[in-house]
Amino acid sequence: MADLVLPADLERAEEYKRVNPKDQPLKFLHQDGSVTESQSVAVTDSVLPDGAATEAKQDSLALYKTQVLDDYTTTDVSYVCKMKPDGTWLFMKIDETGSFPTYTYANVSNNLTKTTYALAYASRVSLTYGLLNTLILT
Repeated sequence: MADLVLPADLERAEEYKRVNPKDQPLKFLHQDGSVTESQSVAVTDSVLPDGAATEAKQDSLALYKTQVLDDYTTTDVSYVCKMKPDGTWLFMKIDETGSFPTYTYANVSNNLTKTTYALAYASRVSLTYGLLNTLILT
């Protein structure tokens, strides 16, 4: 079996912890070309990029329940207006005016003055919409 070689500069590999099921030492290749061995690497920080679809984000999206599906205010545009039990809101705009539908999203993080569902709903057509990974989900 080939040795596992990981770059040491990947968030300081010695700070990562990995259970080694076959109890074989892990080898780390450093930038200077040296190699070190370790039985484990401690994981202390996420290396996922900003906006990654983490399990926590997926779970938080599931908490939003559709309140209104507005497919009549604007031709070829629908607004899916969702809210969590605590009043936090998230709207999805489905724009079918082009060759294919586009999906953009709005919440209080990109509409700071729309602090309630009622304010956001009243302004749903003029809200600032963006990609889901640009929003701060709470």
